[in-house]
Amino acid sequence: MFSLKELKKKSINAPETKKVDHVHSYHGREIADPYHWLKQKHDPIVRAQFEAENAYVEAVMAPTRSLQEELYHDMLSRIREDDLSVPTLHRGWWYYTRVEKGKSYKLRCRRRHHDGDTTATVIRAIERQSAGQPEEIMFDENKMAEGHSFFHLVYFGVNHSGQVAAYAYDASGAQKYTLGFRNLETGDTVFEDKKAQVNSFAWMPDDTYYFVAADKSDRARYLYHGTLAGEYELLYDEKDPLFYLSLQQSKDERHLFLSCESSDTSEMLLVAHNGESAGMRSLYGRTPRVQYGIDEREDILYLIEYGSTPHGRLLIASLDKVESPDTENSETLPLVWQELISESPEVVLLSTECFRDYTVLFERRDGVKAVSILDNQHERRDLPFERPIRNIHNLWNPDYNAPTFRISYSTLTTPEQVREYNADTGEYVVLQQKYAGEGFDSADYVEERLFAKATDGTRIPISLAYRQGSVGKGKQPHLHLYGYGSYGVSPGVGYMVDRLTLIDRGVVYAKAHIRGGGEYGRPWYEGGKMANKENTFTDFIACIEHLQRAGYGAPERTTIQGASAGGLLVGAVVNKRPELMRAALAGVPFVDMLNTMMDESLTSTTLEYEEWGDPRHPPDYERMCAYSPYDNVRTKAYPIILATAGLNDPLVNCWEPAKWVAKLREHTTSDNVILLKVNMGAGHQGASGRYDSLRETAFELAFLLSAVGE
Repeated sequence: MFSLKELKKKSINAPETKKVDHVHSYHGREIADPYHWLKQKHDPIVRAQFEAENAYVEAVMAPTRSLQEELYHDMLSRIREDDLSVPTLHRGWWYYTRVEKGKSYKLRCRRRHHDGDTTATVIRAIERQSAGQPEEIMFDENKMAEGHSFFHLVYFGVNHSGQVAAYAYDASGAQKYTLGFRNLETGDTVFEDKKAQVNSFAWMPDDTYYFVAADKSDRARYLYHGTLAGEYELLYDEKDPLFYLSLQQSKDERHLFLSCESSDTSEMLLVAHNGESAGMRSLYGRTPRVQYGIDEREDILYLIEYGSTPHGRLLIASLDKVESPDTENSETLPLVWQELISESPEVVLLSTECFRDYTVLFERRDGVKAVSILDNQHERRDLPFERPIRNIHNLWNPDYNAPTFRISYSTLTTPEQVREYNADTGEYVVLQQKYAGEGFDSADYVEERLFAKATDGTRIPISLAYRQGSVGKGKQPHLHLYGYGSYGVSPGVGYMVDRLTLIDRGVVYAKAHIRGGGEYGRPWYEGGKMANKENTFTDFIACIEHLQRAGYGAPERTTIQGASAGGLLVGAVVNKRPELMRAALAGVPFVDMLNTMMDESLTSTTLEYEEWGDPRHPPDYERMCAYSPYDNVRTKAYPIILATAGLNDPLVNCWEPAKWVAKLREHTTSDNVILLKVNMGAGHQGASGRYDSLRETAFELAFLLSAVGE
């Protein structure tokens, strides 16, 4: 089979008119940037350069076309092309989505509720397209996507009367969101507003609404109150450039909260609504390095707070009880908070979901997701789960009075299940299990949880899965390791068709739960950010070395992957230890991070100061200089590399991977190919349609497999 190692590297040189070094002067240091010209992405010469890069990628990968097709059809065979979500009952309607074979996007549908309906009977009626319960297609995303190379419906919500739906969509990948309203009885558009730049949205019972909008730098900054006449009133302007806004509504829909967040500080405001005007009430204040989230049940607030406790504690307060109830302006006074669940070093509290008679508590235990139920007396019961490596998240549960709630459950080799739990008994039913292909049997796979030892002795978890018989007895499997390690985000360990496709080809698929993520709470996150960022990179290297020593792979058969901030991880690791892997896949990688962090005009730059540092401060600047992947490319033998970019990406601009690839080619002493693939019609998330997305993934899997000679 074709192997990329048979090809020689090829540099695509800059046009002569662009060969002028740009010099950055910062804190008395001058740094030459010979590829600064690539930042002008709308310059015809730069666009031509990106097209030339894509042509080069196609030429290099041409021998893998049959493999790409094989991988594409393998993944396609693991999904139902005609598929249906589990219907959810809300205000007299069953809401659900469908996809149809050959169509890339969803149909958003509903059916009226009738006496005697159950989830199972409604699913059967939908599958049979029963005439007794006619389906109403509210939105056909396929029609909405016509004429666009990218389309993403980012928000959809129906008002209380059920007559009007609000929606927001991105038609470029640049995360510029158009807000619109549709009359569901006539199908007519009430109005659309491309200038609204909606970030989050909430309907009120009187058919007015609130939404958060972004400023020119795409920071979610403004809170508006609007009407169906298209009139908006500005209620709040978050002036601190480190903070961004989002809306959250209580399940009983009586309370609306405005979340103000930075990378390490939170504030929650209660939005008072009387149909005409609104006010704000701070619920827990804004204290540096204290983060929290709030939910509400029967006028009791539930708050998970981090800061004073690194793993989180659960507090409660009554909205009617303040520190000085005798004062006339009691609504502006602090609430009286009581600790309900104290911090535990073994448990990280994540979030709550409040129902009338109970509260669902989402947690991590030894880094693994778990769920508990608190009854009205705050007695706690843990839900049992079958496997120690698992992905759990709550689904849409709109019924505040429901005795049951739904979650999604999956593992690396267990397809997603929609489970409905009984809050009284803890028992559950599986309402749906995703299709995983003809003859699929989870018993054919092995899942393991291992621990590598970091340079300072810290135990770093690794989740991995492989097919029975592919490891051991002198075999040399292909090891593929994925990492992220930023923002307190923990990489999911749920089922995805591309992972199973690799595993079925003998690959050991692994995820490194390195510091900078959130597996063990705030200390784990802070152990891989700012002054401790180097831990993220050395932890990942320790995971590679541990797996290789344990026989799960050898350097010549090891590939690594990361995207966005995980792409920064990949860039730093290939700079430090390129000999540990055969190939690296860096998706929309944040590799020119120092230059980006020095440009306050770019999207989210100021929001990132608390994650990476503020380069205006010399100590932060020196730290970032020490690991910024683009700035630390050196003359050495680099592995095979594929970097991807989105022309419309507002988060990691396309010039970052372009500059990095050019500099790598200039300095590498190996004959390994270094590729740049630019999606000319998408942004940070890549292709939007499900078939195009599978094609994109098949290309990347073919790259990984071919790199090790498979």
